Amino acid sequence: MSYDLNFWRYADEGAARTLDDHLATYHALSKGEVPAGLGPIDRGAVLAALRAALEPAWTWEGGAWTRPGAVIEFGGTAASVRIDLRGKWPHSDANRIIDIMADDFGCPLFDPQIRPRGERFGPRGGA
Repeated sequence: MSYDLNFWRYADEGAARTLDDHLATYHALSKGEVPAGLGPIDRGAVLAALRAALEPAWTWEGGAWTRPGAVIEFGGTAASVRIDLRGKWPHSDANRIIDIMADDFGCPLFDPQIRPRGERFGPRGGA
């Protein structure tokens, strides 16, 4: 199974935005661009928090956590974090990542896989 988690923070997170706004941001970030209006993310602090949450059940090496039959890749841009989950990974680990990003770093999940156009969630899955 494959699943991608995408996180960013707007500099003015409280401003009203539409799903089209979130999709435009997602598509720009997917191309390696950093759209105007995004707030900074301390990727080093994010990585440290995720490592603390995932290890020792997962082994960190070369930009990804691995365990038999699964991988969690850490990527993104200077203003975003993208997590790619591949193989047979526990859903509880995905939920842990989502909670850390939203609650500790103020970066709600954007899920492009929810049809038809994606969904942006707040802390603990709230809209």
